[in-house]
Amino acid sequence: MVVPRSTREAVKEALEAVAQDLGLPRLKVRWFRGARALWDDTDAALYALSSRIRPGLQGAAVSAVEPPVIWLRATLRPAVAALLAAHEARHVWQERTLAEHDRRRWHVATSERDADDYAWQGALPAGLKARAQLAVAGRALGRRFGL
Repeated sequence: MVVPRSTREAVKEALEAVAQDLGLPRLKVRWFRGARALWDDTDAALYALSSRIRPGLQGAAVSAVEPPVIWLRATLRPAVAALLAAHEARHVWQERTLAEHDRRRWHVATSERDADDYAWQGALPAGLKARAQLAVAGRALGRRFGL
């Protein structure tokens, strides 16, 4: 799948900073287009994406595979893709780090708010954060994020 080099580089820069900040292992980025589910039980990350895919989905995290996978829509602009990568990395952190009773791990609204807050206030490099702010005008990410 063709993804502009500027988008790939922005996401790589973001995830290097975020993974170090959150203490995560190397994160693998995979890209998707469209909203058609592709059920392939030999590819756990693809199978997990297929269970969540819907029109308007911009990104998803699959923390149960090694290395953890962050799915991003291939058509995202560089700074937005970087911001969304930070958001999804926070979801990986939530799943791998938080205790089972912590609402940020299992309660959707709390989980999304925490990931949004981290994307905007966490380790995302300042230049990417400023460009993302212009691109999305401060709208929430996660399930409510619409471009």
